[in-house]
Amino acid sequence: LEFEGVYRDAVVFLNGEVVVHEANGYAGFTAELDPYLRFGETNRLTVEARAHRDSRWYSGAGIYRPVHLVVADPVHIPTHGVVVTMPDVDDDRAVVEVAVTVRNAARHTRETRVRWEIVAPDGETVASGTSPVTVLPGTDAVARARLTVAAPARWHPDHPHLYSVRTTVTDAAGAVLDGESTTFGIRTLQVDPVRGLRINGLPVML
Repeated sequence: LEFEGVYRDAVVFLNGEVVVHEANGYAGFTAELDPYLRFGETNRLTVEARAHRDSRWYSGAGIYRPVHLVVADPVHIPTHGVVVTMPDVDDDRAVVEVAVTVRNAARHTRETRVRWEIVAPDGETVASGTSPVTVLPGTDAVARARLTVAAPARWHPDHPHLYSVRTTVTDAAGAVLDGESTTFGIRTLQVDPVRGLRINGLPVML
């Protein structure tokens, strides 16, 4: 389960057993249910939240943001498993680095392949790449790629161009195990002590 927000001091129980405790009322968190599930039986899920006298305003209590049930293959991309960075950006091209975590919850080593496709704001695929990944049982492996986008459309508050990277994990036979789409903007940020914040080299009026 992925909880976007529970205020506060949340404790998640499954069949009376503690799955996870999250004290922060403003941070999202996940609860891994697999070890506590009783297959073929009715499972009881309980979420407790406690309000404390620690806020200057009434913050409420309980589950106040969406909760998602995430069902995946034993070999999958975990929550927040795709990280996109841009270490080198200019007008001619942008280098986009993608790091993808592949988790193997199965009992055997799995041979997989990760494929990336970068899609421009107009829907055109502008870069792609693949990498083989061997994941030992009960472990994570990270696949990395450096992809080049020619003449990138820069993100700016006045023209917020957004790209997306489509990540697909397949097994040795080519069957899709998992996939995820991650949205990002290509831009540079600078903080000048005299001129203030600059995006793509241009000053920003705050």
